[in-house]
Amino acid sequence: MPDIVHCIGIRATPRKVYAALTEQNGLAGWWTKDTQASPQVGAILKFRFGDHGSNDMKVARLVPGLQVQWRCVDGAKEWIGTRLTFDLKR
Repeated sequence: MPDIVHCIGIRATPRKVYAALTEQNGLAGWWTKDTQASPQVGAILKFRFGDHGSNDMKVARLVPGLQVQWRCVDGAKEWIGTRLTFDLKR
């Protein structure tokens, strides 16, 4: 599968963006309110979208302020195995 790359500018420090990608309140603030998350490698992040489905992401890598990586382990068939990598740069 080819890589899909998005570059998004955010007016926040890498520390704040890292929190938004790793902490339950941060994730619930931008993806879905129905979120269960723990900021540790190996944790399963659970995202629920009501009648529209769900995604479970396994935290694969955490480098505070620099990188967050997840792998989809459950949800829509086309998402399973997908790796999401967030590289944080000032």
